[in-house]
Amino acid sequence: MADHRIKALSDDKLVLLSKAAADTDSFGELARRHTDGLRAFLHRVCRDEEKARDIAQSALVQAFIHIKSFRGASSFKTWLYQIGYREFLKTVRKSKNEIRLLEEARQHAEIISAADPGQTLDLADAMEALSVPEQACVALCTVFGLTHEEASKAMKMPIGTVKSHINRGRSKIDRYLNGETSHVE
Repeated sequence: MADHRIKALSDDKLVLLSKAAADTDSFGELARRHTDGLRAFLHRVCRDEEKARDIAQSALVQAFIHIKSFRGASSFKTWLYQIGYREFLKTVRKSKNEIRLLEEARQHAEIISAADPGQTLDLADAMEALSVPEQACVALCTVFGLTHEEASKAMKMPIGTVKSHINRGRSKIDRYLNGETSHVE
């Protein structure tokens, strides 16, 4: 369908086209119309522009995947914002889980390394400078002894991602502890 004709259609008609023929142009127009508002809403909720963009992208993907389940009980915009809010809540739950795992790892590391306080401080400094996912994956596999597969399930991320976080994290920690850098990069 010509671009100008798609732009002239209402949201309801675009939804019908998207559902009936899995029409990406129709869904693309819906996304174009509502992405800025969705991002603004999510930015207000999470107070982080980058996270808001990521969550909005996830919400649009979910909306595209599940467009056939849209029943029309509300407007497409309302439905999309509901999906966005659910994606935001998933992010919050995942962050809380990561923070909890990191706190448990820190407590465990303090107990294990009480015999060498200097090493504990260096390691703690190095761990603090890692990204949250790197910290969590390194802690789960190194401190708690989980396998990569178990850490993958605990973190709800692909096993390859867990391995990458562990490799990057360990490499950064090694460079820091060997004095190759004054901070973890």
